[in-house]
Amino acid sequence: AAFAFWRAWSARPSSVRDGAPVSGRASWIRAGGTLAAAGLFGFLLSAPQVLPSLAYKSHSWREGFTYKDFTTWSFNPAEALGWIVPGYFGWRSPTYRGAWDFCLSTEYLGLLPLVLASAAVISGGRDKKGWVRFFSAGALASVLIAGGVLHRFFYLLPIYGGFRTWTRFLCLFTFSVSVLAALGWDALWDEGKKALARRGALVFSILAVSVALICLASVPGTLGAAPRSWAGKVGEGNMAELLRLMKGSSLQALVLGLFWSLGLFFLPSSARGRHGTLFLGAALFLHMADLAPMHRRFIKFDSPAPVLARSPVLDVLPDPSGAEPYRTYSVDGAWEQNRWMLSGLEDLRGYHGMMMKSQRLFLQAFQGRELQMLNLMNVRFVLSPSAIQAPGLELRSSYPMHVYENTGALPRAFLVGRARPAATR
Repeated sequence: AAFAFWRAWSARPSSVRDGAPVSGRASWIRAGGTLAAAGLFGFLLSAPQVLPSLAYKSHSWREGFTYKDFTTWSFNPAEALGWIVPGYFGWRSPTYRGAWDFCLSTEYLGLLPLVLASAAVISGGRDKKGWVRFFSAGALASVLIAGGVLHRFFYLLPIYGGFRTWTRFLCLFTFSVSVLAALGWDALWDEGKKALARRGALVFSILAVSVALICLASVPGTLGAAPRSWAGKVGEGNMAELLRLMKGSSLQALVLGLFWSLGLFFLPSSARGRHGTLFLGAALFLHMADLAPMHRRFIKFDSPAPVLARSPVLDVLPDPSGAEPYRTYSVDGAWEQNRWMLSGLEDLRGYHGMMMKSQRLFLQAFQGRELQMLNLMNVRFVLSPSAIQAPGLELRSSYPMHVYENTGALPRAFLVGRARPAATR
C-alpha cells in the first residue's frame, strides 16, 4: 500500500495546460483502484485459512495477549553486528552466545548488497520522489518496527494484538536493501552519480573494515581468556569452535571490506565491455563465497523418508489404534515436533504456535504437580531424551529414547462420584 501511494505521489504530470502542470489525480485513481483489486483478490485467496483462524483466535492463548508477551522475540539491536561479522556471536546452537538463539538476523545478506545500498543512498537520496528514499525509509522502518519502536501502536490494532516474533519484520529490510543494491549498482555507472555513489560505497566499506578490526582484536587468544559467561551459554566443549567462528568471520569481513574499498578505485569506466563484465563476475563470485558459510549452516534439504519412517519406539508402545486409547507426554528433545501425530499417537503437549487458552491455563495450574496432571490426563507413557526419576514411572526402553510407563495413569474416561470447590483458583 505504501509503495502504491508513493508511486502515485511521485508520478510526473502527464501534461501542461495554460503553463501549469495538470494534477496527477489519474495516478491516484489508478493506484487506489489497483490496490483495492489486489486487496480483494488477496482476501479471497486467503479467506479459507484466515476466516477459521479468526474464529479460533478468541479461544487461543494469544487472545488478550499481555504487552509483555506481545513484544517477545523482538529484534535485539546488538544482533545488527552480525550483518557485518556474521559469526561474531556464533552460529546458532550450540555455538551461539548472543542474546537470543532464535534471532532471524543471522540470515546473512553479505557485504556486497550493503556496500551497493550505501552507494544508492548517498547518490540518490536527494531526489525527494525517487525510489531510493522510499526503500531507504522502508529499510529503516522495518528495523525500528522489528526492534519495538511501534509496538504500542500495533498492540492497539485489532488482530495484530495476537502477533509476536517481530524479528520477522526484517524480511522488509532484506527486500529494501536488495532493491537499493540494484539502484546503487546503476549509480556506479552513471556519470552524473558515479562520484557520490563511489563515496557512499567507500564509506560503508571503510566502516566494515573498522568493525572487522575491532571484532578481530576482541577475540580472546585462548579458551582461558574467554569470559566464563560464554562457556555457560555454549558449553565448555564448544568454546574452541566459537572462538574459531569469531576469528574467521572477522577476517572474512576484513578481507571483503578491503577488497570492496580497493575495487572502487579500480572500477571500470563503463559497465559495458570486457573490464566491466570481469568486474561484475568477480563481484558476484566473491558475494557467493561470502554467503557460502550461511548457506551451509542454515539451508537444509531433508528427505521426508526418515521423518515418515516407523520409529523403533513404537515397538515399545501398545498399538495406539487398539481398544484402550492412551496419551503420551514428550519431554523437550524427545520427539520431533508433530511427529507423534504422524505415528498415530496423541501427545499431551502437541505443538502449536497458537495453543488453546484453556489448555495453557490448565498446564499452568499444575505447575509443581506435573505427575498428578499426567495421571489425570491418561498419560500412560512418557518419552524423554535422557533418564528421569519420578515415583510411578517405570523404564520400558532406553533406545532410541527413554520410554517410561506411568503406572498411576487414570483411564481415559471415568466418573467423579464426589467433588468439592477449591478454596482458591
